[in-house]
Amino acid sequence: GRVRFRDLVPPPPPPGYTSFTPWFLPPGISLDNSSFPSGHAAMGWMFLPLLIIVKDRKIKDPIRIIVSILVIGWGLFVGLSRIAVGAHYASDVLFSTGAATIITIFLYTRFYRKRNKSE
Repeated sequence: GRVRFRDLVPPPPPPGYTSFTPWFLPPGISLDNSSFPSGHAAMGWMFLPLLIIVKDRKIKDPIRIIVSILVIGWGLFVGLSRIAVGAHYASDVLFSTGAATIITIFLYTRFYRKRNKSE
């Protein structure tokens, strides 16, 4: 698998920086099963429920546009930074993003939408 940058120690020479794989190259097969969901990426999407608050505003409303850009931009920034520093694989970040999205949708359908129907 791909060596994470933080695990590299300059001396002794092997493995050193020669075994470091840049983040933009696809990693090989990991024999040590070192993949796990990214908690940082999941927390990067913690503002996703804010999109529920602005969903009833008009599409061109500046508040809706700003909130949407900030929420989605922050989630993408955190997720991509975890991949860039080599702390997680893309699949780890995608799984965390999917989990945060599913939880947000579940909470919306369970609480927010049900509350608005009763009013």
